Amino acid sequence: MPSVDAPLRTRSLPYALPPDALEGLLRLAAHVALTETAVLFLQRGSNYWVLSTSGVSAADAHMAALLLPDVLGPEANDYLCLDATAGTEAAGLLASAMATRPGFLFLHRFVVDGEDCYAILALAHPVAKPLPSEETASLLSEISRQVALRIEARAEKRELEASRERRALRDRFLVAICRENAIGQCLLDSAGKILSLSDGLVQVLEIDRREVEFQPFEQIFAFASAFRDEQTGTAGEAEGAEPVRIPWERVFDTACLFRKHTNELLRLEATAAPARLIDGTDGWCVAISGGEARELSLLPAPRRLQKILIAEDHPVNQRVIQGMVEKLGLSADVVSNGLEAVHAACHGSYAAILMDCQMPDMDGIEATRFIRGTEDRIGRVPIVAVTAFGHEEDRARCFEAGVDEFMVKPIRIEALAQVLAQWAPVAMKPESPASPAAPDPRDHTRRDLEQAINRLSADLDAELVHEVVALFLEDTRVRIDEIRKLSTTVERSQLRNAAHRIKGSCGSLGAVTLMNACERLENLAQNGSREEVEVTIDQVAELFDGIVPLLREFLDASGVRAMDAPPPTDEG
Repeated sequence: MPSVDAPLRTRSLPYALPPDALEGLLRLAAHVALTETAVLFLQRGSNYWVLSTSGVSAADAHMAALLLPDVLGPEANDYLCLDATAGTEAAGLLASAMATRPGFLFLHRFVVDGEDCYAILALAHPVAKPLPSEETASLLSEISRQVALRIEARAEKRELEASRERRALRDRFLVAICRENAIGQCLLDSAGKILSLSDGLVQVLEIDRREVEFQPFEQIFAFASAFRDEQTGTAGEAEGAEPVRIPWERVFDTACLFRKHTNELLRLEATAAPARLIDGTDGWCVAISGGEARELSLLPAPRRLQKILIAEDHPVNQRVIQGMVEKLGLSADVVSNGLEAVHAACHGSYAAILMDCQMPDMDGIEATRFIRGTEDRIGRVPIVAVTAFGHEEDRARCFEAGVDEFMVKPIRIEALAQVLAQWAPVAMKPESPASPAAPDPRDHTRRDLEQAINRLSADLDAELVHEVVALFLEDTRVRIDEIRKLSTTVERSQLRNAAHRIKGSCGSLGAVTLMNACERLENLAQNGSREEVEVTIDQVAELFDGIVPLLREFLDASGVRAMDAPPPTDEG
């Protein structure tokens, strides 16, 4: 029986050969020996790996690898050919693992790539056979030699590629330290901790060496977040060692920032090369160049991003929220559904995500769950749920999915500034909106529209308010035509989505009555009769026609013509 404490093969395979590099030789060996199964093993010390198989399943081959040490014994024979039915129990088990039952077993052990690395050619047949002839043994030896040559050639190629990469890294480093704007170098251990700095670097940075010794490099010099997210490594080699956070072999003219005691930011360039430390361990030498100083007030803090991702399906709300974000001094990317939001979050770097909860293809709740599930790769991204519903159950669903904040439409710039200030510096403090003119108590619709436009005028630039109003007129007209066509279809989900899109933009412009009618239509799309749906659609169209003149008055008074109004003719 095989020993219970047989060595486990848990280490990674030291040679990665193409699948067809050895299978042909194995099939040839099986043919020469008139056997049906063949396996090629690799042995380094007490570890065994399966390199290639022919006629043996992967599971049986790995079982054979566990039995192999007991067959070979502590002093392994280089050549072993026997009748497994009359041999040891371990030999019978090994032959059975390869050929279903014990019979003929052939093992040939030969050196590859140094004295402590061997390849083992194993052949098995379920029926006992005569020993191979001298000619057959010679052919098998030649096949084994060809196997060794292929393994060694692969190892030499891998070492050559590694040597070329090391030389390329050293050449880059030499170019970096010879530049005119070179500042100095710092020496790091394998975990990325600073061991020493050159005098020139200490003088330019105006720091005390003792302040940075044995500190992680990325805590002193802040790399761009995009570089860290895309290139960061995972763990150190030694057990218990701290993770290697930066892949230094890829640090070549990589931008980083240093904050001086004088409240200035220095923009630097880092280039790394491998180095052998005094204690014989491996480390890195990093050349630092650049040193352009900038006022801190004009730049964000290191690693703090200034771009916001807006996930919103309605074009009116997109422009409103984007305008608010830009007025706060931030930039924005805009996507129209949850799938686009997930793709953008996984391939970009954002200070926060403003996530609409109801969007086509993938809603905001599902998109939030997906993004939270990829935090180990993209990092923690703050997500703010922006929804037309403010019920407690809606809030609970959002926080259960992983959002950080919850906002109800229509949102105000003061509230948005307060929320975004947690993750991105806001460049301006929004002014309080001007007091609206006294509303006409006889016209609630006009009052609501005026209040909403006054609010938008306080939150956004005048040109953008004009654009939003005109876009609302154009888009809503198209949506109403769309819901009339969808009312005759059996599938009601598209009708419900179209009604929801109209409702979402109504809140931004204060069209409260129209928004309520769209909400009724959205509910009827699920379980209402066709007659109820058609009546409600007529109400939606009538209410929209009632607010069009009021909004056009605003556009005309501001000197902007509505987008859906026909251009003036020479006659009129």
